[in-house]
Amino acid sequence: MALLTENNGSSCTVDCVSANQQVGNPQQVWIKKIPDLDTMWHGTPIRWVMMEAAGKNYNVPVYDIQVYGEGLASSTNGYDMIALDHPSAQAYLVAVNPSKPMRLNEIPDAMDKMGWKVSAQTMRYWFSIKPAWVIPQNIKEGESDPMQLLPSQYDETIIKMDWILQFPRVKEAFEDLYANWASEAGIKQLKKRLMNAGWQENEPLPFRLGYQHETARELDALCQVNFRGFGEKLDTLDDLYGALGIASFKLAVIGTVTQSLSASLSDPYQAIFTVEKIGIYMRDTFDFTSSTFFEKIVPLGVWSRERVLSKAEMIDYFALPAISMPSQPMTRNMKYPGFVPVYNQHFRDWQAATNEGGDFVVYSDIKWMPVNVQYITIA
Repeated sequence: MALLTENNGSSCTVDCVSANQQVGNPQQVWIKKIPDLDTMWHGTPIRWVMMEAAGKNYNVPVYDIQVYGEGLASSTNGYDMIALDHPSAQAYLVAVNPSKPMRLNEIPDAMDKMGWKVSAQTMRYWFSIKPAWVIPQNIKEGESDPMQLLPSQYDETIIKMDWILQFPRVKEAFEDLYANWASEAGIKQLKKRLMNAGWQENEPLPFRLGYQHETARELDALCQVNFRGFGEKLDTLDDLYGALGIASFKLAVIGTVTQSLSASLSDPYQAIFTVEKIGIYMRDTFDFTSSTFFEKIVPLGVWSRERVLSKAEMIDYFALPAISMPSQPMTRNMKYPGFVPVYNQHFRDWQAATNEGGDFVVYSDIKWMPVNVQYITIA
């Protein structure tokens, strides 16, 4: 295995050596960037690192690779030996890599093994997008026209409403939205949707809003009148959390505006919206932006090729030291071999290194519900 390092803006290659070889005349190179780390995870690939400088031996981290254990292994059959340089002295580092580094795009395979089939689909779709694309904040927050999205910037096929509603923790938000959509804010939004579609007050002819054959994205642009968020950071790690995390149910109405006689002599006519259909769908964004300090320091999970640690296991993982100490001989790698934290930044590094991977807006299909409010007075 060879390792590319940076030296004052230029590059050099440090070749592999065997366990008993010392690097001859090592170059004075401070490792600023390890290219493999742009396309894999920090932590697991390098099991431990030893530095010799000023006549002393040290176990030290390189870049932000975690350090496990102490001393050089007496037997390294089948291991990759990586020779690295140190900036402060004629010194060298030797690292043992006990297994093939796991790459970031292997996470969907681990999801499949756990039965997270929907999460695996959404993440594979993210990796499939070329060139790389980071979602702008206005699209993430739903402040732009959904109809202006490019085909690679949204998906309407993976997430199904019946699948979401299998998870009990979402039902309260769904039922509250359905029962209370015709609130003051909902009616105000309905009127805004009608006016955006071309309706004018005192319009004498019936005016139609929406059609049932439209997709969730089209309803979102034309007929959506209310919403409810669901999901929390502390939710159980499961397929729903992996695919959506925190998302929103949205409700759209289809119907027609007509005029009816009112009891007011000064205004004998009033505009009435007759509700014909009510559709509820989900909107989310699948992205790896870190807009808050919490999102920057808290990992998306601690993963191996087989599974993700539970939240209780994650707490235990971070409570353990990376390096064996007299007071705490048990290390993270000893108790959780092959596991490593994954952060939003790892996906951004992947995009920078490969120009692949794209954020996207996620829409579910539409769940059509019985009409529970038949008429809305809008003017």
